[in-house]
Amino acid sequence: MVNAMVWVIDKKVVRHLLEAGSQLAEIPVRVKMEFELVDGTLVPDTLKLESLYNKDFVCKRFPNIEGTWLDEQIDKTVEHAIDEHLRMQGYLHSPRDEDDEGEPAESPQDGGA
Repeated sequence: MVNAMVWVIDKKVVRHLLEAGSQLAEIPVRVKMEFELVDGTLVPDTLKLESLYNKDFVCKRFPNIEGTWLDEQIDKTVEHAIDEHLRMQGYLHSPRDEDDEGEPAESPQDGGA
């Protein structure tokens, strides 16, 4: 059996919603992802993310917001969005998608349980 290995570089814009008092701001975050796929599945520990957003502008616009806190919040948003993106693309499988032997579980439409 031959395993197909591919190194993927993908880009995506993620939107972070920042609630600052009575104001709500949408912050666009450019994300570059690099990862390895083997037989169409992401190889653990190969995912590398780079995020870019206009932190200086946001911190000037909202002076009560700490830059470190903002970075942490943006990182959480990016991780959640990228996890969802990779699952939607079929590169990640959640534990509930697998049976006891680690194989993908069949859905009822496929004749499974």
